[in-house]
Amino acid sequence: AISLFGRLYSPSALWRSVDGGRHYSNITSQINADPVSTPNGLLKNPVDPTMAILVAVSVLQRPRNHIYITRDAGATWALIYVPFKVISVRFNSHRANLVLADSAVDGSMGNNGTLYLSKDYGHTWSLVMANVGSYEWGVSPETVFISVKEPGQTNEKLKLLRTDNLFKTYRVIASDIHRFVVVSSYLFASVYKPTEEDTRSLFVSSMKKETVDWQVARLPDATKIGLFYILHAVDGLALVHVDSGGRGHGSLYISDSSGTYYSKVLDNHLYSSQQSSDFYEVKSMRGTFITSVSVPDAETVLGSLVVTRISFDRGARWQKIHIDGCKGVGSQDDCALHIHGTLSVGAGIIPQLPASDAGAPGLILAHGNQGSVHTRLVDVYISRDGGYNWKK
Repeated sequence: AISLFGRLYSPSALWRSVDGGRHYSNITSQINADPVSTPNGLLKNPVDPTMAILVAVSVLQRPRNHIYITRDAGATWALIYVPFKVISVRFNSHRANLVLADSAVDGSMGNNGTLYLSKDYGHTWSLVMANVGSYEWGVSPETVFISVKEPGQTNEKLKLLRTDNLFKTYRVIASDIHRFVVVSSYLFASVYKPTEEDTRSLFVSSMKKETVDWQVARLPDATKIGLFYILHAVDGLALVHVDSGGRGHGSLYISDSSGTYYSKVLDNHLYSSQQSSDFYEVKSMRGTFITSVSVPDAETVLGSLVVTRISFDRGARWQKIHIDGCKGVGSQDDCALHIHGTLSVGAGIIPQLPASDAGAPGLILAHGNQGSVHTRLVDVYISRDGGYNWKK
């Protein structure tokens, strides 16, 4: 197996392993010790794992915008100057040589970005669209979805465009959208209601169809949609977080096979305004997810009480995590395990995120603590049966 390891700080160092990570060799000279952009500065091609792009930061010796490209699993790297500052890179999931990248006028993408296309794996680039908010490859190799700012509209209201021939032609498939996302076989978009400026509806369309067939997502109790995040979507099922007031917590919904009809499965589900969540898909046990919810009117020394929930049936039902052999007294939460994730960082806890791998069935490692009182002193817990039983 070929793996690459990049230290994403200046001066950067690049290391290469050809034996699955047991031994590494320093290949920093291949990239002239240039600083590497963060985050996502080192990107591996999903079609051909021997191909990767490294996004470099301009330095005094090389003030022009540039990237490094490898086609031999990092054995050699080619320096390529590009006509824009690269903010992000998206590979095509069908053709290795097709790459999209965006830049920004004011240093942040916002809704004023510019979108570039390369058909030769980053060696040459062409500007394909301006005033871009976001973009996603579609299911077909030459399909791209792009949100763009409409003339005379605010940055909040965008048009959603679709091209099926790599920008030779395109058509408008939605107007007045706030944001959109492509996940698995679904296309989601939040659209402003014409009579309520601060209220949006969530629309969904199947990506398996030639035409976009928008359907309003039926979300019980979601009278107002502020933000939405797709946590998981595969095999005809989607898990969607809906936050009605931008408060960082909302409701978690699960869809039917059409992605149109939803059932609420969790209240007070946490998803921060920085687009981070403790939601974790266990790779060693199919259909198992872990996430965090807040407990209303409950506080700890570190802030609001946050507890972990686990699902073994693809998100349909959620339960507490019980610590094996625990003999807690008092609160029913005394033997519940709280697993720390991304959101714990805000409380001053720096955990290792949960770890699992399909190659080690049932095995999960996680940082956590017992009971309902959270402290900065965390322990390592292990499950060998896919999350049913845990030991410290």
